[in-house]
Amino acid sequence: MIETTAFHTLKTLSQKYPVVLLSGPAGCNLGAMARRLMPSKNYIDLENPQTLRLAKESPRTFLMAFPDGVIIHAIDKLPQMIDAVVYHVGKWGFTPGKYIATTTRDLDFQDPDNRIATCNVLGLTVEDLSRSNVSIANPFQMILCGQLPSDPDTVTKKILEKNIRACINASNLDLFFSFMKACATESGESFSVNSLAKKTGISAPTAKTWLSVLQKNFIIRTFTDKDGGKVFYFSDSGLLCSLLGITKKEDLILSPHKARVVKTFAVNELLRGRFAKALESNLILGSDCDFEASWKDAYSLFIEPNIEVTEFCTKRTKHAPEGSKTLILYLGDVTYSRDGIDFIGYRDWAKLAMQLDYFS
Repeated sequence: MIETTAFHTLKTLSQKYPVVLLSGPAGCNLGAMARRLMPSKNYIDLENPQTLRLAKESPRTFLMAFPDGVIIHAIDKLPQMIDAVVYHVGKWGFTPGKYIATTTRDLDFQDPDNRIATCNVLGLTVEDLSRSNVSIANPFQMILCGQLPSDPDTVTKKILEKNIRACINASNLDLFFSFMKACATESGESFSVNSLAKKTGISAPTAKTWLSVLQKNFIIRTFTDKDGGKVFYFSDSGLLCSLLGITKKEDLILSPHKARVVKTFAVNELLRGRFAKALESNLILGSDCDFEASWKDAYSLFIEPNIEVTEFCTKRTKHAPEGSKTLILYLGDVTYSRDGIDFIGYRDWAKLAMQLDYFS
């Protein structure tokens, strides 16, 4: 397993908090990460029907079988288990790293006593991939394959079989998959619920509900601009390419969806960098740029979907908001500065998000 930045953050959080909730989309191998962190700790899998049945009877009683703590995989299958974990922490004392839980669903829990740390994992950053056997020499190949440890087709299967099946009537799974494909064609743009419904042949209320299901399961992430407008992005560029039917890097380069896919890659690379350091996203849609970020400095981010910066992208920066630093994120290898603008090669996007010196 790769020693990712997120893994080191998980290790740090487990030394400070009694409970760490490891969350992220299907395909991130969250259970494997938790077991690597604490190989000697007991491990329970709530995806196992027998284990789930025992835990459901009385979550507090069930946890008494693990006085030294336990790794709880797929705690989203039994959200009441979080209350049981907090109960045991309050009763038996604050022991750092006693409980590690994983979830591929947003549980929207409240933690007024600050006992639970959340570690969000969206996949591997480009830096993580560079430490593995994955080639990052061709950015389009990497974008096509995605940055989840599991391949896009496996991720889609996990999403439909494990997560969505619990939320959607089994007879609607094929229709839901068609809805995901319709969403893929509107990712990264202002969308219309009515348009998505019409493309899929469902009602607008159903489309709204299904969008919520995608968001709850970390399949899409919604961004809001200053005026309240909303845009969603898929959690991985490989998953998006799979839904769009793009199977080769050459097809991606020539695809009318290229800019959409590259922007998805950019958004997720930036968020992976933020979350890997346990930082808030602090990333919103821009009005005169693609994104505005309030990180080490205030930034206006422009996404260039090519390996060289085009004249069109450079002209766009003339309308950058005042009071922020203008950055162009492009798919080239070299990071440099010119005429007051920083041009950030894709290998350094996560560094930018982590508030590190991307020129180093």
